[in-house]
Amino acid sequence: MPRSALLVAAACLAFTACSFGLADHGPAPSSDAEAVPPPTSTVIEYLGDAAVLRDGFVLPADRVLAGQPLDVCVQSYPTGSATRAFARWTRNAEPREFALAIAAEDAGPFGHNTLWCGQLAAADLTDSLALQLVAEDASGAVRTVDLAVTASTDIALFADPAHLATWRMAGPGAFTLDGNNAIVAQPRQDLGLYWAAIPTPADFDLSLDWQLSRTDDNSGVFLRFRDPDSFGYDNPAWVGVHDGLEIQIDDTARPDGADVHRTGALYEQPGTYVRPSDSLPGTWRHFEIAVRGARVTVTLDGALVSDTTFSGDPQYPDRARPSAPGAPRFIGLQTHTGAVMFRNVRLCLP
Repeated sequence: MPRSALLVAAACLAFTACSFGLADHGPAPSSDAEAVPPPTSTVIEYLGDAAVLRDGFVLPADRVLAGQPLDVCVQSYPTGSATRAFARWTRNAEPREFALAIAAEDAGPFGHNTLWCGQLAAADLTDSLALQLVAEDASGAVRTVDLAVTASTDIALFADPAHLATWRMAGPGAFTLDGNNAIVAQPRQDLGLYWAAIPTPADFDLSLDWQLSRTDDNSGVFLRFRDPDSFGYDNPAWVGVHDGLEIQIDDTARPDGADVHRTGALYEQPGTYVRPSDSLPGTWRHFEIAVRGARVTVTLDGALVSDTTFSGDPQYPDRARPSAPGAPRFIGLQTHTGAVMFRNVRLCLP
């Protein structure tokens, strides 16, 4: 049976039909009535490749950040076999559902699937949600597929190797696993940016551990930049520099020793700064980064290092704007100099 890849589902958000309000479809059957399951469709041969998306980016269904609407997509095969599709679940013992609309015909690598998408309201995105996606043919017979969604106010962007499926490399260099649930920067001839393709909220908290291999290692944590591959740069890693903000990791404060270039500073942005102790190679350090509007605070090992309000950049007027519907922003880690290591990268609602 032909099945298309999940990534095809990302196309759904290009269609305004992807957004739907929540609809009730009558009360649950009475307890004294025997529920008769509908016949299984023999016209719809396949229903599956279900996915959840935020602003066009496919998310792991077990690591969804709460607080924002979520798009749900599923594919039916062959094209034209289903006459309608919807998602249903139960809340407070009452059945709930929302409609799915056709976002694309002839979807998938074989071109014989229909892509259906609809939107789950943020208020209905509970901690653990058991969705059932339903496609119905002209006779009323159906096929179903189950999709379990787990939402939280705190998700792991990287805590074990399986999470790296949502990360992408922009520019030269690489990050490799060290075998102990950490990733190691492998710089090349220019900057590289390893970024998590999970949109951030407008305001958020970011926490992570990092470690130097040498005292002169250089790296950084980037915030609030747009998809690096959408700018047409020869080296898309520079999108993080021009379109986002960097929390510096460099105890030598190159090139001039100024505090705006030192570990924990919002790179080249003036603000309140307290110089931390130098890092000991081979020892883990911990960042807590809070992003609230234009203000960014950085805590290192429990002590406040910097408190900076970004005043804008005339050369790049859209730089570091908060995420907004249809304009997602991301976080990333830099390859620059040395084998800097990272682990326990977490994104939280404020």
